[in-house]
Amino acid sequence: MINMRNYQLLLLLVVIILALFGIVYYATVPKSSSIRSDTMQDSKTTPSDTTSAINDDLQKLDVGEIDSQFQDIDRDLNSL
Repeated sequence: MINMRNYQLLLLLVVIILALFGIVYYATVPKSSSIRSDTMQDSKTTPSDTTSAINDDLQKLDVGEIDSQFQDIDRDLNSL
């Protein structure tokens, strides 16, 4: 049988462990207000995400001789 002194020490140890788990949990879990502010900041469009910037990037894209590649594919398909 556990005497009263051992029972108190065991209870104190359990309380300390639970307190440590609570502190670690509180420190690692982000607060809901910070999550909302991060989400709002990400949803704003930056200048590089505008339609004109995307269209400019598409115009600068070099695909090479696409017609000759399609002619090769057409030849292969016709030979089937």
